[in-house]
Amino acid sequence: MVLPLAKLGTLLLRQLSKPLAKSIKDQAGRSDPFKRVCISFAQAYHRTDMRIKTSFLGHTATNITPLNETRAVAYGADAASELFVFAVAGGVVVYEYARSSVKEERKEQKLQDNLQALRQSMLAMETVVAKLESEVRELKALKKARQSTASWWPLGGGGGGSSSDSSSTGSSSSNSNSS
Repeated sequence: MVLPLAKLGTLLLRQLSKPLAKSIKDQAGRSDPFKRVCISFAQAYHRTDMRIKTSFLGHTATNITPLNETRAVAYGADAASELFVFAVAGGVVVYEYARSSVKEERKEQKLQDNLQALRQSMLAMETVVAKLESEVRELKALKKARQSTASWWPLGGGGGGSSSDSSSTGSSSSNSNSS
């Protein structure tokens, strides 16, 4: 919801800057201090423009006639209003860039947090695997130890074979007695 409202706000700001630029033009004719600023800016712009144009033609500008007051006020007011619109548009661009940079930083931070969590999970799993491997080694060693102790019993595996041997011996002796 924030994104559409921010976009609409910047669009509204741009659209409002155009009527404000028109009011700047209107103020240029009414306010004497603003009028003087517009005239001096327009005259400086006119002199620079004429010097550049004549230098492209291969001449040198020696005598540049100044603009009359009405044209100078109009040019200065146009320049001021365009400068205002440009400043607003530039401000909107800077705002959008800063907002997207913050969004990208948040996204990057979230990825880093996820990566860190995965690394911690992996370390925990490696610890569990190492513990399990150690237990498997211990169990194998215990099994091997039991097998080696069972092999020293007479008649094979720890006395289990002796009962079957005695029963078979007993039955053969009983068979021989009856005959």
